Amino acid sequence: ISAPAVTYSYEKITLATPSNLSVSGSVISWNAVAGENISYIVNINGTDYAATTNSLNLSDVSISAQMGDTLQITVTCTNGNSLSAVSDTLTVNYGVFGGELSYAENTLSWSAVAGMEGQFEVKVGSSAPITVPGTSTAITFAEAGNVTVSVCFVSKNGSRSETKTITLKVNTITLDPQM
Repeated sequence: ISAPAVTYSYEKITLATPSNLSVSGSVISWNAVAGENISYIVNINGTDYAATTNSLNLSDVSISAQMGDTLQITVTCTNGNSLSAVSDTLTVNYGVFGGELSYAENTLSWSAVAGMEGQFEVKVGSSAPITVPGTSTAITFAEAGNVTVSVCFVSKNGSRSETKTITLKVNTITLDPQM
């Protein structure tokens, strides 16, 4: 004879901590926390902003940051009764094109600019610059040797960021049909 089945019920008291904070353009986002009546408190440099979804558009709030300022961002979750632990801190430069350029498989990539709307200007060697709305583009080379590739962020109001460059060694392969 076995003991009768026991049912145990519990109510989760501690909310999950928001995680995977990131910034793309003017939008801060993070992994959503499951539960009823969930909302978020986004803290940017000591000032709290309310969010009802797992993102906050910097264009929708008034932050006191100037181009080049460092933003320290954390997120806390609430259900009206309790708060989660504070997320890890995301540090971004506001309105500054930072990071490094990377090149792999004919694609050039770079970081977004937090809090700014605009496009990127990409120049490959002596070719005319092209405008790119995102953070990567396929590139081709019109010349061999050491080719400098540059990227600059251009905001909607026309201000330009520092230009980031990378030098790539481009080889030419010639096939001899006689061999």
